[in-house]
Amino acid sequence: LVSLLVQDRLARGDAPDADTLMMGARDNQSQAQLIETLKETDAELRDNMVVLEWLEQVSRELIIDQNENGHWRTTLHTLQAHKSSSQRIASNIVTELDPDAPGRQGKTLVELVDGDLGHFDALVWQCIRGGLYKEARNLCLQREQPWRAASIMGDSMFEDSSRPGNPYRNLWRHVCYTFASDEGATLSRHERAVYGVLGGHMDAVLSVCPGWEDHLWAQLKMQAAARINAALRLCPHPFGEDITPQDKQSVPIRKISEVFNDLKNSSWPVVRSGAVDQYHRIQEKLIIGDTQGLLTLLATLVCDPATFLKAEGPHMGNIQMLTSCPPELARFGAHLSLFVMHGSNNGWPGMTLTPESRDAGIKVVVAYVRHLIAVDRPGLVALYSAFLPSELATHVFSTFLQSVRESATRKAYLQLASEAGLDVEAITKLTAQFTLKEPSKSSNNLNNVSQVSTISLHTGISVEDGEKLHAIEWLCFEPAQRLDAIIQANTLARELIENRKLAAATSLLGPTSDMPILPSDSISMVVVQYRDAPPAENARAQAAVRELQALTAYLRGHEVHSRWQAHFATKPRAPELPMSRKTSEEMRYDAEKRRYDEDHSRWQAMQSAHVKELKTAAFDVLHYDQGWLIEAHPTANLNQASLAKQKQCERLRHMVIPELFLMLHQVYSATGRHASAISLANKITDEYRQLYVAFDPQELRRFMELLRESSIALMESQRGTLGRIDPVGSFIQTNT
Repeated sequence: LVSLLVQDRLARGDAPDADTLMMGARDNQSQAQLIETLKETDAELRDNMVVLEWLEQVSRELIIDQNENGHWRTTLHTLQAHKSSSQRIASNIVTELDPDAPGRQGKTLVELVDGDLGHFDALVWQCIRGGLYKEARNLCLQREQPWRAASIMGDSMFEDSSRPGNPYRNLWRHVCYTFASDEGATLSRHERAVYGVLGGHMDAVLSVCPGWEDHLWAQLKMQAAARINAALRLCPHPFGEDITPQDKQSVPIRKISEVFNDLKNSSWPVVRSGAVDQYHRIQEKLIIGDTQGLLTLLATLVCDPATFLKAEGPHMGNIQMLTSCPPELARFGAHLSLFVMHGSNNGWPGMTLTPESRDAGIKVVVAYVRHLIAVDRPGLVALYSAFLPSELATHVFSTFLQSVRESATRKAYLQLASEAGLDVEAITKLTAQFTLKEPSKSSNNLNNVSQVSTISLHTGISVEDGEKLHAIEWLCFEPAQRLDAIIQANTLARELIENRKLAAATSLLGPTSDMPILPSDSISMVVVQYRDAPPAENARAQAAVRELQALTAYLRGHEVHSRWQAHFATKPRAPELPMSRKTSEEMRYDAEKRRYDEDHSRWQAMQSAHVKELKTAAFDVLHYDQGWLIEAHPTANLNQASLAKQKQCERLRHMVIPELFLMLHQVYSATGRHASAISLANKITDEYRQLYVAFDPQELRRFMELLRESSIALMESQRGTLGRIDPVGSFIQTNT
């Protein structure tokens, strides 16, 4: 139907008005030429003819075999009667009904008799209903009824414009109308319907029309005939018929939209029911050329109203399909909407759309894409998303990607998006933002940084944090997005560190991780990419790289401290002195003592390496150039996001710097390096770096107490006393 209508309307273009052409054509054209001119110029008639052609095409698909079906049915009834009543049959009639039986048995089928005329009339009607007038004529000729073949071909004289037409057309139509009016037993209802079509008898035609399509065909058939008859009445009749059309044969000429209104108000319940069928409503909009109403109708049939009414702009991507909508209808609605919008974009006749109707068509496509997402059809999701406006397509496909976890699958889906012509960089950026902008369920934030020794780096990663970590991966597939990946990773790492989720932060930035989320070549890649960039872009890249290095340095220090704790817990235990003076006991003790000395020596060496590594890692943060998480080139005018980041960095400095000092003091005290522990005071009071600013008064007092304990421990160790204070036990007990 769409193909027929659009092709005709495109071919028609801006044709001249039919009345204008007809005025100059009546005097010098034959009836056949006049009708041909009318069909070319009358837009309403052309639409009628196109719809009739479509309805007849559909009807032809339902026509049963016209040649021998009646013979087969009659033979079947004869054989059944013979079986049930022992009725004798002729010897030349087949006894089996498979297609090869006549040839195999050398016998024939039962010939049609007068009782089969009803079936024959129905076959002729089916041909007329399907627009197969020549086939109907051939059926009549095969049945040896040439008079009937001639009676249904009265309009065939108009098919060839070189012929003058039917000079006795009015008489022919009058006779056909008379036959159709015969409600007695002379003619069957199908034969009356055939002549009703030819003579304009609506009641006779409708008597054999079981559904909405048949009633529409009958109405349009009468309307097409009425328009042709009206034109022919104004044409001179060279043969001078002695009969004029009767008033009761004249059908008022109306528009197609009025015909559809009649169907909605029909006295036939089945027709009224068919008029509200969803596909028939769509066909009505197509036929009358209401493309704006068509898209609005499709939206109401496909889209969930709860999401449809609230969907504007990018939020159109949230539209869902009605649960009661069959997927086939949604797919058809999406195709038809895309076709209409394509026609509107190319200026096709009758396809002008308002912004509201265009939005309705877009929503239909989105609803179908959401269905494809639900049934996991990634290739089709990419294909249909590409037909949406750019921003909306990015939003819809990003929504689809949010549930994808495996890296290989992510790459494959992005390849599909690229092949479909989608903006892959915009999609990956938005996909990451969808997850990263979700509010975190904040863990218990440890305001007292002196409790750092009780926090384990390996506390596991929650599902929520895992989703955010893997969201960063979306920005790592395209090299051009690596700077965005670093910036987003820095933002997420700050949030994780502030919430004491150090395992997740380490998995993200990977100072010690085997397979970090952020690739290890990110810094070198960004440095190369922005080496010759404009100053503003270069400064942005340098600031992101500097922040990444600062955060990585802190996480490395924590990892080293964790390894030291694990190593410290494996300190070898000295063997106990033997209880007796037996030689065997003394020999056993001596052997254990030698093994202990060797193990302790190795343990002490490893501990010294851990302490040295921890000192380096901690001082990398404390001695960070221009200050840890302090911008090297601060901007004067900060927006809201920059101010929020600045405040967060300040909170992290107040948390991390005291934490690192306490961490170093703990290690120094536990390993007997009391002088190094006391020297930390010089680092805090250093005016060049002003690290004391990161301490609050309570933290400073607590740290001074720890320095006092270290001083006492140092003095007692120098005197060689055995009753010195255990700084580790004191530290742990104080912070429990």
